[in-house]
Amino acid sequence: MDDKLAELFKLVKKNNPDEIWKGDDVHMGSVAPYGITSGLAELDLFLGGTGGYPAGKIIEFYGKPMCGKTTAALQVAAEWQKQGGGVHFVDAEVSFSPKRAKEVGCVPEHIIKSEPNTIEGIFSSVISTLDYLEKVNYDKPFLFIVDSVTGVPTLADLEGNI
Repeated sequence: MDDKLAELFKLVKKNNPDEIWKGDDVHMGSVAPYGITSGLAELDLFLGGTGGYPAGKIIEFYGKPMCGKTTAALQVAAEWQKQGGGVHFVDAEVSFSPKRAKEVGCVPEHIIKSEPNTIEGIFSSVISTLDYLEKVNYDKPFLFIVDSVTGVPTLADLEGNI
């Protein structure tokens, strides 16, 4: 770490002592003690030694169109289902393909799917599912995939009330 970056880290750490860690700090494992495998052992190790993507965290896949973000998310969903967990696929791009999901190992008919067309709709969909899971005492791990929020307007955008 160069001197300027080290100074920036000290400043940010001073202002946010409980929220900022260097990338090599072993912190994630203590917060999320298990993970969902990516299917690639080297990537799982790189993701913090929790066995893959850390459970209980928000994970963002970022990249150019058609680079494999949705496929990577579906691979996580397949592993999640293998561990007995439930999956809600929030399909804001209306691009979910049961065939592709099955090809990567998902059981598409066991995936809850919604197609909201606003940011508020995304939150409403997730909150409705969470409320229901709480109501029925669902005791298995649950995964939410939101694909994708980058081009989804707000309700105010659609109504012209910006």
